[in-house]
Amino acid sequence: MDNTNRINFLHQECITIDGESTTCLDDALYLEKNLDGTYTLYVHITDIPSFVPYQSIVDMEAKKRAETLYLKDRKISLYPEEISDGICSLIPNNHRNVISYIFHLDSNFSLIEDDFSFVKGKIQVKHRLTYQSADQIIFGEENTSLAVMLKRLVLFAEVRKKGNIIRDIYREYQNAIDFDPNHESFKTSVSPSANIVHESMVLTNYQIGKYFKDSSLPYLYRKIDLPSESFIQEQLLKLKNLDPSFLKNKEYYQKIKDSYTKAQYTDKPVYHKGQNLECYSHSSSPARRYADAFNQYLLYDFIFQNEQSNQSIYKWEYQLHDLAYYLNQKKKENEVFSSHY
Repeated sequence: MDNTNRINFLHQECITIDGESTTCLDDALYLEKNLDGTYTLYVHITDIPSFVPYQSIVDMEAKKRAETLYLKDRKISLYPEEISDGICSLIPNNHRNVISYIFHLDSNFSLIEDDFSFVKGKIQVKHRLTYQSADQIIFGEENTSLAVMLKRLVLFAEVRKKGNIIRDIYREYQNAIDFDPNHESFKTSVSPSANIVHESMVLTNYQIGKYFKDSSLPYLYRKIDLPSESFIQEQLLKLKNLDPSFLKNKEYYQKIKDSYTKAQYTDKPVYHKGQNLECYSHSSSPARRYADAFNQYLLYDFIFQNEQSNQSIYKWEYQLHDLAYYLNQKKKENEVFSSHY
């Protein structure tokens, strides 16, 4: 364990919420009520740079793969599974390195703007929950500290969801053409715990991207170009009325994705139309997506090691431009491979 300038959060009753078969647990949550009635939300993300040095052989191989691929009968991991499912997986009752993103909420669970920080942390997850087990606790009559925290997290997620109606339309649209029943965004309308995870990750991806944007430091962002809202609603209706067997046609499925979802990585902090946010990033799944891990290397270099010279900035800007292009191309290749597989 790397304890250098690392904050000890071992006392927290941290939880993970994932699918039943998930072995790569790269995010954990903890919500704390303060004496003045406000709340502090901790989003703990596994710390890849503390184990995988930048431009090491393992890092370069992960860059080539770009993401973990989930196929019909197997997965092809971004990192060796000893890393992604082992020392970097937030397995209960084990000390783990994390980057902790800290948000402050008022007594009504609304975000207190501009009160955001992040540190290198150390945690020990106390509860490994599935969406089903977390929902049972939320709907149940338990009054344990875990149940109280989960029910408060539900209120937080509901406030976040209601505050951005456009994003809900995008989410519905994306789910209609993405057909990924294992993704938490697909479950948010029926599972309060999935909504907790989704809103926490979206908030993290937005706030850290905004921090780098406001600091005028290089970062890898996410953008999406969408057609008008009326067009989206029209296409949604058509998709829902199609014969399900027709939708399973691989070529048609790929055409829909290529036509309607133009999500891409970019080195520019541009407005994300789907999320209805001034900027957005991928930062919350570093053990499964290389873009998230790369952003952690930027966080280390610029913030934790305070390397903000012009030379350092130019170096990362140069790499970012090429990386964004490469990841966009590799994503298309991965989709074709998965489809053919």
